[in-house]
Amino acid sequence: MSSTIQYARFIGGVASRLTLLDKSDRPVSNSAVSCWTSSLSPIQVVVSCGKQLGRGQKLVVQLAAIGGFLGRVERAVDGGFAIRLLLDEAGRRKLSAKIVWYRKRVLHAAADNRSYKRWRPARRESTLLLADARTASCRVLDVSASGAAVAVELRPGVGEPLAVGQLVGKVVRHLDEGFAVQFLSIQDEGANEELLLPLAPDANSAFYFYID
Repeated sequence: MSSTIQYARFIGGVASRLTLLDKSDRPVSNSAVSCWTSSLSPIQVVVSCGKQLGRGQKLVVQLAAIGGFLGRVERAVDGGFAIRLLLDEAGRRKLSAKIVWYRKRVLHAAADNRSYKRWRPARRESTLLLADARTASCRVLDVSASGAAVAVELRPGVGEPLAVGQLVGKVVRHLDEGFAVQFLSIQDEGANEELLLPLAPDANSAFYFYID
């Protein structure tokens, strides 16, 4: 029975984009908002987001490197809300396997990148997503498997959570030109440069994963 199935779960930050749906399940124009997860399972996603949404609001959750899913706001939590994913059992199994893959990728990066060498990315322009849902353009000074340094006029407080592109972390110190960010999880060096880019703004791309 489906009630006995043990689905995978990931605790941590995954850069995300929410797109609201109208009563006909069509994307609402200019409704996309960036956020990040605090936990993820095939049943529920908990997100941190500066935007408040009412219970029952239908939306699409687009998760970096994982896919897009139909969901409904279930309840408010501190700093965000919980979203119930509207998946059948086959969809839950598929997402569970994807979560296992993502978790292994994070653990593999942690094991293989002990030196955390820093380098300058080929594309240095990126976007910051702050805890209050504001965004700001920045320039990446350098990046490693564990963090990045960015040049920007903003000065968020030390310890404040944010995302650099699709990489979620927190401010650990201020620099002359900006500040340094420590990622919430160790990243695969080979994927870092792509993840420094923000999620694509095309809301329709969020539908690709769960529609066969």
